[in-house]
Amino acid sequence: MGVLVGERRLITAALPYINNIPHLGHIVGSHLPADIFARYCRLKGYDVLFVGGSDENGTPSELAAEDLGVNLNEFLDKMYEEHKRIYDWFCISYDNFSRTSRKIHHETTQEFFKKIYENGFISVGKVKSFYCEKDKRFLPDRYVEGRCSKCGYEHANADQCEKCTALLDAEQLINPKCKICGSAPIIKESEHLFLRLDKLSNRLEKWLRENKHWRPQVINLALGWIKEGLKPRCITRDLKHGVKVPIEGFQDKVFYVWFDAPIGYISSTKEKKPNTWEKFWKDKNTKIYHFLGKDNIPFHTIFWPAMLMANGEFNLPYHVVGLQYLTYEGGKFSKSQKRGVFCEKLPKTGINPDIMRAYLTFLIPETADTEFKWTDFQAKINSDIIGNYANFINRTLSFIYNKLGGSIQRPPESEFTSSDKELMKSVRKK
Repeated sequence: MGVLVGERRLITAALPYINNIPHLGHIVGSHLPADIFARYCRLKGYDVLFVGGSDENGTPSELAAEDLGVNLNEFLDKMYEEHKRIYDWFCISYDNFSRTSRKIHHETTQEFFKKIYENGFISVGKVKSFYCEKDKRFLPDRYVEGRCSKCGYEHANADQCEKCTALLDAEQLINPKCKICGSAPIIKESEHLFLRLDKLSNRLEKWLRENKHWRPQVINLALGWIKEGLKPRCITRDLKHGVKVPIEGFQDKVFYVWFDAPIGYISSTKEKKPNTWEKFWKDKNTKIYHFLGKDNIPFHTIFWPAMLMANGEFNLPYHVVGLQYLTYEGGKFSKSQKRGVFCEKLPKTGINPDIMRAYLTFLIPETADTEFKWTDFQAKINSDIIGNYANFINRTLSFIYNKLGGSIQRPPESEFTSSDKELMKSVRKK
């Protein structure tokens, strides 16, 4: 089928942290629904680019490498290969699955930031950060764990609670502990750069209210942030690993991972389409679709659009498809508790990837959390997939045998009526 004139779609799945192996919840939370939509768009004849990549900067990968006692770059290379192997096994049809550790991403992020800086949406301020006196270092948010002041979850990180998705400041974490040594860190001030979300609040609210095709839970969560009042948000961290800040006085800092990660959508596009990438980000005939889990909704409905507005050169997302969570046999996925299906083991099971994709498609948590159960997997595959498909084939063959003498012959063109031709044209179009 030819490309529809003027129709172009850029599709992204949230960049996964590369500090661990993805489980089935990660697959149904972004990669699989994005892939299904990309395949549909290609069949419809749109000019489609489906991009993603591994999120390798920031503390998650640094902390994981330290825990294992291995070189960070070796760890990142190994984990990237493992993630790529898993998505290939699931037949996720990425046009490009890139890495935020690549030079093209670092350069793209720095260029993107410089434009925001020149446009006056960056300010300097002091941040109260955790500092471990025993280890003599500032602690990135993922190096600190404590109780969430919003919901009481005992294993919240210093920047965000994974249970209630609330974003936290250092002083909001109760009973914090250093993940390196286990001691209680103190709070010290450090100078950082901030994105002026407050200056963009009115534009963000107007844009959000115009997106009436978004799911209610996505738009309501985003508007809730606006109602609470947007404040300048810190975009830098005292780390060695990451994208270096390219302005005087801040060269010893790197960009906070929430800032550089979504720019990975742009750098992945540039890597795949070095000569035509701007068509997918600046041409008004392109629609951008982001697929992600609900913990990522604030970043893609508030922070990322604010970054794009502040930069001023790129299209805003057309659709932010925020999905809920997948649970496993009555509980959350947990590697430490050995609960769930972690995807590195799937290729060894002998399960056909299409079978697993089919069942997970039933479970995509579009508006509410869903649950993976092996008994349900067995029943759905046997009845809805194998049973229904076999029944369809049997009925089709029986009809051909009983009604058409066992063969199908295409009528000559002269026998087609105008209605026949219109029907065939309509079928091809759909």
